[in-house]
Amino acid sequence: MAGGITVIGLGMMTWHAFQILAGYRSLEWPRAEGRILEVELQHDSIGSGRGPIRLVAAPRIVYEYEVEGVSHEAYRIQLTPIVMWRAAAVVGRYAQGQLVAIAYDPEDPSRGLLEPGPTFYSALHLAYGAGVLALGVLASLLV
Repeated sequence: MAGGITVIGLGMMTWHAFQILAGYRSLEWPRAEGRILEVELQHDSIGSGRGPIRLVAAPRIVYEYEVEGVSHEAYRIQLTPIVMWRAAAVVGRYAQGQLVAIAYDPEDPSRGLLEPGPTFYSALHLAYGAGVLALGVLASLLV
């Protein structure tokens, strides 16, 4: 059991370390001028007839930009998902028709990002993974 917890913690740390690294790399991506096409705060419910139903919110921001004469339309805001309690704040920063700088992957210009860079929540999840790893190590020492 303790070994499994250790592996889970290590896996979490590895995944989020790669997310942070990818975030820093995206800061170096070239930029193109873009325009916001749609801004909406989407609401949905999660659950089944047997359990509690939770309402969730997610930002949906569609934008267009052009790279080397080729038009692209994308909706990715950050490399990692936006947490639900920040969704309204993210949507509030943008308006339909607004001009924005879009970071795009030089190896695949169709991969655009509205907000490049690592996120606080990736770092938080990395720390959470370190905690799970520490619990697994501690549990294996106590067994």
